[in-house]
Amino acid sequence: LHRLIHYFNVRTWLTVTDDKDLAKLQAHFSQTKIIFLDEVRMLGRQLVGKTYSRLRQAKAGFNPLQRSLGGLSCVCSGDAAQLDAIQEQQIFDTALHKDTFVHGTVDRVVLSNAGLDVYNEFNDVVILQATHRAHFHERPSNKAEEAYNERGERFQKVLKHLRDLSLPVED
Repeated sequence: LHRLIHYFNVRTWLTVTDDKDLAKLQAHFSQTKIIFLDEVRMLGRQLVGKTYSRLRQAKAGFNPLQRSLGGLSCVCSGDAAQLDAIQEQQIFDTALHKDTFVHGTVDRVVLSNAGLDVYNEFNDVVILQATHRAHFHERPSNKAEEAYNERGERFQKVLKHLRDLSLPVED
């Protein structure tokens, strides 16, 4: 998992400039079977297209059927109300890139449409309804535990307002 996380730093694993970099990337991914993409709402289609391309290189020789994402299983997570990708088509936008028929071979167009192809391969979605990170005292036994619960509830309320872009002044 450490190697996987290391390579999902965009600056390192999306930048392969020579055969040495490629060999290093392939060695790190040689045993990888699954990838996790967090904050998926913020990933634009071009970045997903770059991911598709790079993982095909990373798994070359281990993906004889040339499956998407190097043949790896992929789990995406994130908040549907998170901010959108900046200056890119959103991953869930099902329209071809607007320049497909005019500049169809330009990298940004090719990558965006590859990202759309990857998105269209996902067919299982799980939506979690409860927040599991927050810890509350079920039966507070003193003032400190009560105050802790109140701060936690307040924090969740503020996060919800941030998510919904409805942050009042008092938050």
